[in-house]
Amino acid sequence: MGMSTKHTTASNLQKAINNNLITVKSVKVESKDDHETKTITSNQFNNDLDFYMESGIFADSLDFSYTLFDAELTIYIGNLSCYCDKCITVELIVNDNVSKNDLENILKRADEM
Repeated sequence: MGMSTKHTTASNLQKAINNNLITVKSVKVESKDDHETKTITSNQFNNDLDFYMESGIFADSLDFSYTLFDAELTIYIGNLSCYCDKCITVELIVNDNVSKNDLENILKRADEM
């Protein structure tokens, strides 16, 4: 994960995507067991994120963290969970006319404000 990461939530990520602050560029899913990787489409990621958010009490069961550097945002999902057998890395682009502060205000977890 390199740079210092900050915590966020699936809900905050979904809000930033739905408010057109960020656009999914690429998604890589890596197995923790054999390190096999696969790429999924941004549409598939968005659909899966929506489905995850509709899962009720399970919607906060994965860890989400991020790094933000200039106009590039990277989200790391499932890296800290021993119950998740995949690590998901999502590369996103910060859309034009979106300030870093506005984006970070949406991404911040409520308990870190």
